[in-house]
Amino acid sequence: MIRSKSVLLIEEDASAHFMMRKIARALELRIDIAPDWREAATRLLVQPERYVLVLLNLDLCTNGTDEVIRSLRDNTRGSFRRIPVVAVVPSLDSYTSAICTELGLDGCVQNPITPVELLNLVDRHSVETAGPVS
Repeated sequence: MIRSKSVLLIEEDASAHFMMRKIARALELRIDIAPDWREAATRLLVQPERYVLVLLNLDLCTNGTDEVIRSLRDNTRGSFRRIPVVAVVPSLDSYTSAICTELGLDGCVQNPITPVELLNLVDRHSVETAGPVS
């Protein structure tokens, strides 16, 4: 059974798109891919209820991580719950959970994401609920 909500992947690399689609299909997940954070922010503004999780390749934050995270968060204000944003990073040695929290992220995972990691993220964030975002 395919889950009703989608994961939004912010990634420009075509091989990463291919692998995430294969993983999502095997896990019966829906995945939408935005090639940059601006397109992702627009998708979140139009349909915030569609997404259970946002995966963000931090290498795409050329304008600064703060601006990107703020933009993604601003576009989900007023939705029923806060949509988690998890960074996809090249190495967890450089990005501790404290650094990710300081950046306003809900976590970090190392690239490449394994099917088990993706499923755990989706399951964990699917059950978390909160009130309206202010």
